[in-house]
Amino acid sequence: MRKSFIVISLLLLASCCLAAGKAPEPRIKTGDHDLDRALMEMEKKALTPEGAKEVRGIIMEDHGLTRRQVESLQRRGYTLGEVYYFGLMARQSNRRVNDVAALRAQGLGWGVMAQRLKVRPAELNRLRVRLRKIRQEAVRHQIKEKERLRIHSPEPPRPKPKPAPRVGGGRRR
Repeated sequence: MRKSFIVISLLLLASCCLAAGKAPEPRIKTGDHDLDRALMEMEKKALTPEGAKEVRGIIMEDHGLTRRQVESLQRRGYTLGEVYYFGLMARQSNRRVNDVAALRAQGLGWGVMAQRLKVRPAELNRLRVRLRKIRQEAVRHQIKEKERLRIHSPEPPRPKPKPAPRVGGGRRR
């Protein structure tokens, strides 16, 4: 009786743990908590088609890659978060993204790659934040420009509304 109680308790505990779910482990461990979290959020966003399109746009804008280059790296098995991280490392070390990806393809870990490229995770995170601010400023500038054009452009004349038809049609006396 006692053994069956212990077995049932263990099964119940195991099922609770599975039901609660385990937080996904990040594929990239850079050594900088903020950078790891940002890359993981990027990978989560890329799980939906709309999110993947947005992340690809960010990668292309921040790192000057073409859509074909990003898709080529994805076909090689890299996630969009990894491609973004390659871009950060390449930009910081004045290398090409494909050169950084080649190091990873050799089986090197993220830490060894950073040492070989002479980059620090904290510096990469500062670069990421700076690039995000540049993107946000560009969006703000576009919004202001649209608003300026809207305010200064003459509005086309609106057609006059037609009078509503009269109900009843007869004259009153």
